[in-house]
Amino acid sequence: MRLGINVPNDLLSRVKGIRPQVNVSQICREALEHRVVLNERAIERVQADGMDREASRLAQSVRNQLIEPDWEGMAYDDARDWVSRVNPGDWEFFCENYDTFSQEGLAVTHIYDLIGIMEGKTFWDRWVENREWATNQFRSLGYNYSDLYNNANYDYCRAWFGYVIEVRRKLAELHNSEYDRIMAERANKLLSRQEPEVPLQLK
Repeated sequence: MRLGINVPNDLLSRVKGIRPQVNVSQICREALEHRVVLNERAIERVQADGMDREASRLAQSVRNQLIEPDWEGMAYDDARDWVSRVNPGDWEFFCENYDTFSQEGLAVTHIYDLIGIMEGKTFWDRWVENREWATNQFRSLGYNYSDLYNNANYDYCRAWFGYVIEVRRKLAELHNSEYDRIMAERANKLLSRQEPEVPLQLK
């Protein structure tokens, strides 16, 4: 099987300087063979030394740091707390801005930042609370710190808005139901009114 490899330009120019004395394909094969052998030996040694058990022990010792926090669950809790305390003015401000930013096609994380949650815990608060998990993912497992933050932020904001917008939908249902009830009452009152009588002085 043929494989293509990427070589930096400066290295390629240096390789051209030693050809044809050196077989480049052979060097690549030998380098790959050496790397594969080292990896296979490492796997065998780790298994022989019982490191699977040690890895399990380490994972158990930092279980809370290894398991990703429940960003969605925290978002639902924070959204519920915010909705339970929001005043009508802030609620109207939120709805107007949410509609505006949504129509502009912004991501939920951007909308969340632009609106600004006025009270209660925010994603940043939750991130700080769980920073040890992110640090462990970064240092011990080699994950990209920015990716961890952005993915967690997205999951949190999506869940937060999902909860609040569902409350808004229910509020609209209540409004429509109350509107229908009041209109029905008015219609019944109109129907139950007596026919007007002509006053005696006008007869």
